[in-house]
Amino acid sequence: MTKKVKICINDSIRIYDPDNILCIATGNHGSIAMKKLSNSEEIPMSIEELETKFGSFFRINHDYLINLSYLDGVSDLENGFVLIDNHYKIPIDRDKKQLLFEALSKLS
Repeated sequence: MTKKVKICINDSIRIYDPDNILCIATGNHGSIAMKKLSNSEEIPMSIEELETKFGSFFRINHDYLINLSYLDGVSDLENGFVLIDNHYKIPIDRDKKQLLFEALSKLS
């Protein structure tokens, strides 16, 4: 069971279950969590702050954190990408490709 993440937004608290989040992307007013069972949700925090909060997610490029549990495939072409939940095609930064393969080698 994954530990839930608490995020304070203004005068309220939101609780996120990382198991229900596919990926997190930067947006115009912070970051956006793409959820498995519902629409996206805006979070007024930087991707760096969310990377700390969601420590189990992988930083695939400058703009995205991905949940490796929903990874469906990796393209190892020159301009590689990952496929998340057979829906999101996200490019891999060159300097993250080897780190991604190392993270994947630790999965059972």
